[in-house]
Amino acid sequence: MSPLARLFSQHRITVSRVFGIAFIVALLATGSVWQGTLVGRGMFLVGIVLAAIGMVGRIWCLTYSSGYKSSELVTQGPIRSAAIRCTSSRSSA
Repeated sequence: MSPLARLFSQHRITVSRVFGIAFIVALLATGSVWQGTLVGRGMFLVGIVLAAIGMVGRIWCLTYSSGYKSSELVTQGPIRSAAIRCTSSRSSA
């Protein structure tokens, strides 16, 4: 392992936080080219719709699995496909 890779692996959380703070500062310090245009309004609308879809999906998963948490293993419904994706992504890493 190279010294740079070793240094990054030892301080990866700190490096991630520094980049995250720098990103937030850059977002706050700059303006949007699209603000007030039709494209900007369209992107805002798409963002709202995607957030709503995510919220509805989360509520659906929570209500589907709420009665099964301690009594049985859920093998059907929205939770099953999400669990398979999570398990397969962990095993491939």
